[in-house]
Amino acid sequence: NKIDLLQSKLDLNEWRGFFKDYNVRGQLAYASLVGLSPAGQKIIMDMVLGCELFVAAHEYSHAMMNHQQPDLVASEVEKEADKWGIRIASIICAGEGIMMTLMIAGIAIFFSAIQTSDPSHYLPADERILFVIKSLEIDDPKKEQNLLDISFLMQEVYADIINME
Repeated sequence: NKIDLLQSKLDLNEWRGFFKDYNVRGQLAYASLVGLSPAGQKIIMDMVLGCELFVAAHEYSHAMMNHQQPDLVASEVEKEADKWGIRIASIICAGEGIMMTLMIAGIAIFFSAIQTSDPSHYLPADERILFVIKSLEIDDPKKEQNLLDISFLMQEVYADIINME
């Protein structure tokens, strides 16, 4: 039973709290690190920072590509901002020592949270994260598959946790 498991394991309970704070409550930057091991804290910080860098790069892409024009197709504008946002964020994350896997995990949770609160967004969360990963144009199929696997796993964990209550 998932509820018993989460209540019986302190560390799992802390991770549950993290997922709830990580945009379920709109507190992306304020996810609690209290009670997590140093390794758990590092993972969370890298997921959050990687996601925040993607969000900033996505918005930067809108500005640089002059997406404020009223005659543009909204879904195409969002795709273009996602494509360039992930490319910019991946360069910054590499320079900051943030693993691509953790950045993608954070973004996957973020997309799931958006879908939960705004289901009318241009793509469902699972399709959007697939588009973002494909936009990286990774030459190594195994590395790309690892990113896809972690993103879908994180979206499933997110869904399980928010649907428990």
